[in-house]
Amino acid sequence: MILAGMMISSMLGGTTASSIMYPEQTIEPSIVNMPISAWIIVAGDRSDHNDLEGIKNGCNQTYATLRAMGYTDNQIYYLSPDTGDTGVDNATNLANIQYAVETWAATRVSAITGLGFWLESHGGPHFMCIPPGASGLTDSQLNASLAILQNLTGLRNIIILYDACESGAYIDHLSGPGRIIMTSADETHDSAGTYPGLGNALGRTVFGHTIWTQIRANKTLGEAFKEASWNVRQLIGVEYPLIDDDGNRVGHRANGDWWLPASGDGYVALNNKISRSVTLLAFIPFIYAPLPLIYNISLPLLPIWAIIQNQSEIKSVHAILNPKKWTPPAPIEDAEGMIRGDVSFLQIIELTDQDGDGNYTGQFSNSSLTQTDYKASIYAETVDGEIAHVVSTIITLNENGSAPQDTVGPEVEIINPIANSTINGTLTVVARGDDNQKLDTLEIYIDGQFLNTTTMPTEYPYPEFMHTLDTGSYTNGVHNITVLGIDAAGNKNSASILVTFANGSGAIAGFDVPATLVIVGCVLLAIAGDVITKSRRHELNE
Repeated sequence: MILAGMMISSMLGGTTASSIMYPEQTIEPSIVNMPISAWIIVAGDRSDHNDLEGIKNGCNQTYATLRAMGYTDNQIYYLSPDTGDTGVDNATNLANIQYAVETWAATRVSAITGLGFWLESHGGPHFMCIPPGASGLTDSQLNASLAILQNLTGLRNIIILYDACESGAYIDHLSGPGRIIMTSADETHDSAGTYPGLGNALGRTVFGHTIWTQIRANKTLGEAFKEASWNVRQLIGVEYPLIDDDGNRVGHRANGDWWLPASGDGYVALNNKISRSVTLLAFIPFIYAPLPLIYNISLPLLPIWAIIQNQSEIKSVHAILNPKKWTPPAPIEDAEGMIRGDVSFLQIIELTDQDGDGNYTGQFSNSSLTQTDYKASIYAETVDGEIAHVVSTIITLNENGSAPQDTVGPEVEIINPIANSTINGTLTVVARGDDNQKLDTLEIYIDGQFLNTTTMPTEYPYPEFMHTLDTGSYTNGVHNITVLGIDAAGNKNSASILVTFANGSGAIAGFDVPATLVIVGCVLLAIAGDVITKSRRHELNE
């Protein structure tokens, strides 16, 4: 792999990877710790048992994570079709779910402590598949059980995470004051299960794996949702996680597939972590990948590599190759909801660190590729089960392996604030850019006045560019925010939005989380599924 090693050195400006000093990722101090005193885990199933092993594995790993966080068996009620799995208390069915919520939890939660759920299964419009099949557990039934529990205990706050196809439909019935709801898909799309190839590597859904990685690492629920949203969009594409924590029965996607708050949702989740009795030393690895690569179509093998920054042992690093605008085939839907067909990625390979220096290399086969653009997504997992922030790059195949003259401007996006929003107080402008070859700088302007600039690194990921300003320093009224991107060839492109500054009018603050949104006690319900997004969609790699 000498060629790949040389490319890594070139990519980083001639510096060897082992000599690079990257900032360490640390566990931040807690913002507000939610005292979750009990958890209910429910593993669902279809009558045909499609992907049952993946569902059980995801729930088993959730159980193991909770135990590692200090929860005892007396604080976890686990329902599964397989009562022989470790920690399982009873079989999954409607009666046992009702008992778990209305009776078991009633002796373990109160007005100042919360309840958490992790539910994972297949799903359909307003229902989660549980044995014996058909309509399963509906959102109305779950909401009714939660209402009974609240009446008995005074429970005031509920957080719902749902990982299943069409799971976003649950938001409409379960949303309400004091409830945080996160789903893995919207009300009309499926949620990726354990894909062939990818499933063998991760053994669980990308959404669930990422959510629990972030929780283990003491991140806020909002940070967990942001990271899960990013990873599923990079690896899966057609999957749209939603969040609702303002109680208005409308879920939203993270802005730009990664940023919160989004249209009022996300403030509460960003300000709350799950309390635990054991502090885990959970270190999430970080991936650095090459900028867009160009290869001659005649090459039989195409090198791909990544540099992994980590503080714990790496279990595996994989790279997935698909056409740049690839989307999975449409799922199959019947009376028991959606299921994904037998889908495999174009290629999935394992990258290896041959010298122990953090350089992971591999080669894609070129036996069936054509002259076009491909998206290569790289993910890593530690031996403790943490999954890294997924990083993608572009591989282009052409006749000579050389980059054409760059005449195309960068792609630029303003992630925060949302266009036409009304803002007061402190505002953090967040922008993102990409380029077909090399993005050089991003610049932020307000009403044509230059505010700030940043230079992009020589490897992916390009960081978000953030600039904080005091809207009180400007006149009330409409203002233009523009972000200008300039690539290495000097090409330019910009994105602009109009927003209204309204200080003294009681408008929603620009970015800072209001102190009034602190949760004192919380019920956490996590269910696996698809989420609906109301916010705009944009991918820089599209």
